[in-house]
Amino acid sequence: MNSKIESLNNLDTEVVLLSTGKKVEVQKTKVKNEQEEDSVDDKETFERIRNVGSCSSAAGSNFFHSYRKIKQIEEERLNKMEEEYLEEKEKREFSMQRESRIMSYIESTSKKSEKRKKKKMQKVLKKPKNSNNKND
Repeated sequence: MNSKIESLNNLDTEVVLLSTGKKVEVQKTKVKNEQEEDSVDDKETFERIRNVGSCSSAAGSNFFHSYRKIKQIEEERLNKMEEEYLEEKEKREFSMQRESRIMSYIESTSKKSEKRKKKKMQKVLKKPKNSNNKND
């Protein structure tokens, strides 16, 4: 049982604010795309780039194609990083806006609730008490 608790503690969790104002911890899920499903291991791979030629005049006939492929891979990596950053930024902005809307809603409803309770108490205080001695 302790191993189950430890495994639950090791999972990535995110705190979500419900519309009632209650905060709940939710397990994060990672959405896999088609490329990630094909790859079996999750280890990062490092591609070693060898710039053996110091001058372009010493480059071989396949140098341009190799360079173009390396450049394309690097651009894809940078684009993916940029997309992930923008998605995270949108999620953070959305959650902040959502939280502020929920808090303002809770605040306004609590003010209205207090006003109703106050009005009800005033009504109860103004109400004459029924006494048993009506003939006094």
